[in-house]
Amino acid sequence: MKYALVTGGTKGIGLAIVQMLMREGYFVVLTYSNDDSAMEACKKQLSSVSPNFRIVKSDQGTEKDYAQLLETVKEYPSLDCIVFNVGITLRKGLTDIRN
Repeated sequence: MKYALVTGGTKGIGLAIVQMLMREGYFVVLTYSNDDSAMEACKKQLSSVSPNFRIVKSDQGTEKDYAQLLETVKEYPSLDCIVFNVGITLRKGLTDIRN
């Protein structure tokens, strides 16, 4: 079995990537930061695709969560694919952004 890590994998593009990897036979470790309701919806949706996934609540912006994610990944024999999809959205106009 191949193993993948997808950050920000519970919705949007990240979720689509997770689904594609699962259909290709990967076991996928996916992360999310805050949105527990999106995580629950994701878990339900992915369960219909395959049981080969693990969802980890991890804010990679914190040293503690990042270290815990690394420990989680070490539980698997290898990582064959890593997708750094995590990001944030700043919903402001260009003129409203200041240094």
